Amino acid sequence: DEFARITEKQFKAMANDLKIYESKKMKLGNKEYYIDIYGMTQGVYKLKLEQYYFIKNNKVYILTFTAKIDTFDTFKNIGEEIMNSFVIK
Repeated sequence: DEFARITEKQFKAMANDLKIYESKKMKLGNKEYYIDIYGMTQGVYKLKLEQYYFIKNNKVYILTFTAKIDTFDTFKNIGEEIMNSFVIK
């Protein structure tokens, strides 16, 4: 929970036009992780990001799918499929 708060604070400090679409804790079996979906402007690009945060053995692992905001929904399923294929051992 603390890492999720820190991450949100960092995004607010560095991102232009930040919009938080979703921020939630998930549980899969005995593993917990966070999903955040943000919108932001970076340079001339309006982007949407989906991030998964996993904590294991005091290390944080972050997976990020990023697309232009107008194509995010087109690629969301394949982005999630790729991110869900990762295994942290």
